[in-house]
Amino acid sequence: MVTEGLHELVLSLIPPADSPKIILNVGCEDFHQKNYRFPENYTVYNCDINPAKAGAPNFKLCDLNQPWPYPSDWADVVLSVEVIEHLENPWHHFREARRVLKSGGILILTTPNILAPVTLKLWPYFNWFTAEDWERGEHINPIPVFEIRFICKKLNFPIEKELYHPPDSKLNLVVVCRKP
Repeated sequence: MVTEGLHELVLSLIPPADSPKIILNVGCEDFHQKNYRFPENYTVYNCDINPAKAGAPNFKLCDLNQPWPYPSDWADVVLSVEVIEHLENPWHHFREARRVLKSGGILILTTPNILAPVTLKLWPYFNWFTAEDWERGEHINPIPVFEIRFICKKLNFPIEKELYHPPDSKLNLVVVCRKP
């Protein structure tokens, strides 16, 4: 669920670049269609399993449940905006992001916060993760913040920032991990 202002927050977390850099936008969040501007000196590469997103710049068709079609130590930034909850294996997602990032590169990942107070008040279990969602290939993998912390620790992919958006409802979890 992309909440209002989430794109702006994600873009604000991308460090400025004084030389050419690469952003890999996995899951192909539609920044280009919404007229959001990336910081200067970044070239954006997009990948998604949905061929309808082929209009995105530097697009590659890919299944993020499989090895990503990019070289190791290649990207400076990986964006994963509301993607991981659609994938079968969050560990694979973090491993591949870490693999394609250069040393010092960052992953900016967002996902629905299944432990948000407003969510828990309305539903005892996050209701966007149902059998019907699984059949449609939508939200299939609810991932709480403690699992993300555990994965990052085990993979030596330190979390540099952990935020919630919007701050009052905390509907989205945002983490920034840096490859050592």
